[in-house]
Amino acid sequence: MRTGVCAVVAAAVLTTVLPPGVALAQGVEGKKQDAKRLRDRGTEAFDAREYAAALQYFEDAYRAYPTPVLKFNMALALEKLDRPADTLEAFEAFLAEAKEADSDARAYAATRVPGLEQRVGTLVVATSAASAEVAVDGKVRGTTPLPRPLRVAPGRHRVVVSKAGHRSFTSDFTAKAGETQRLFPELRAIETSRPERARPSFAKRHTGSLITGGVAVVIAGVATGLGVSTWSTYKDLSGRCAGTATGCASGDIDGVKNRALITNIMYGAAGAAAVTAAILFYVEHRRASKLEVVVLPTLGGGTLLVRY
Repeated sequence: MRTGVCAVVAAAVLTTVLPPGVALAQGVEGKKQDAKRLRDRGTEAFDAREYAAALQYFEDAYRAYPTPVLKFNMALALEKLDRPADTLEAFEAFLAEAKEADSDARAYAATRVPGLEQRVGTLVVATSAASAEVAVDGKVRGTTPLPRPLRVAPGRHRVVVSKAGHRSFTSDFTAKAGETQRLFPELRAIETSRPERARPSFAKRHTGSLITGGVAVVIAGVATGLGVSTWSTYKDLSGRCAGTATGCASGDIDGVKNRALITNIMYGAAGAAAVTAAILFYVEHRRASKLEVVVLPTLGGGTLLVRY
């Protein structure tokens, strides 16, 4: 009876009714013909009790042209090979996906499910991470959310749930016949460290203070030159005027005084620029090195802590 069911279902695998005027692409039609040829050879192998060969043909047919009805054929072959977990999954997939399949085939599959459930372990994997790959004992069983619970043979197993950009979840568990185990893996995203930016050069870190300091040096240099010139003129006037300014023209005397005043002003400006440069250097250094000054209270006093 089982062989007859297999043959009946297989005959309907690739029978598709299309609306009038709709033509199949040649590529699709070719895949259907390949699947039909492989299905027929699988049926022949099944009738000859060559169940491993039959299963291979049915799986190849499904890969050529995925048709849910073929799950029934695979389930029959798997049942003969005494692989209850795979048999149950194939029957469940057939019942869930092949709604329009032969009623006798669906009724037979439905009667086989309860008995098979008592022979295998059931694993439910629930995670908030969508499209995560679930593998049991190194074999990928689907991606989350899984449409149905996973069926496994009784015994020790390892499940791995993985997703690109996330830390994988691995768990070992022991499956028991007729029992259900549930896993709720949490996949954490892997934090990617930002590339460390190159530390700017000393000149870039202290542009303001270097410019201001340069201005101070220039002003001080000019002031020094002017001061030397003024002092030389003063000595010359002192020599010509016998150490006094009474014999000198008032214009010469005023000129020396003005140049001396300008020299003093320039020295003052250079000093101010130097102080400004020092303040800027401190601020820029603190900003670049994140300098932090903290006073920690201690017994009888305090401790000055400088962090950078």
